[in-house]
Amino acid sequence: MPIRFLTQHLGAIVKYDPAARSVLLETSDTPSFQILSPAPNDILYTSQVKVSVAAFNHHISDFRQHVQAKAGEGHNHIWLDSDPSDPKLAYKMIDGKPAVFDNVQPGPHKLTVQLVGNDHKPIQPEVKKRLRLPPQLFLPCL
Repeated sequence: MPIRFLTQHLGAIVKYDPAARSVLLETSDTPSFQILSPAPNDILYTSQVKVSVAAFNHHISDFRQHVQAKAGEGHNHIWLDSDPSDPKLAYKMIDGKPAVFDNVQPGPHKLTVQLVGNDHKPIQPEVKKRLRLPPQLFLPCL
């Protein structure tokens, strides 16, 4: 498997030093995440959408057990076609399991993912991505 694929999915930056003929991997201490699925060109043949997210430099914890805000700790809020400013409408990802959305209708959709603290408030600086999923991503079962 190419090293660039692995490192980009792990939040690292790959650089090549031609003089030393070596590959350099750079990481950051800032919180970030990578949406692992659905991939931009995925075609799903079901009405269920699973969203997988890998967080970096942000410890994912269960806010029901860790209610106090703590730097570097929290969870992911994920919205599919709902208001991304309302944390009550978000799927709360508190472990490594994918967020599952059932009964998704065919057509274009809006996906929003955000890193938040245990208090459900966005971490600062804000780490948030909004994606428009193409209509071909969701096809009805035949």
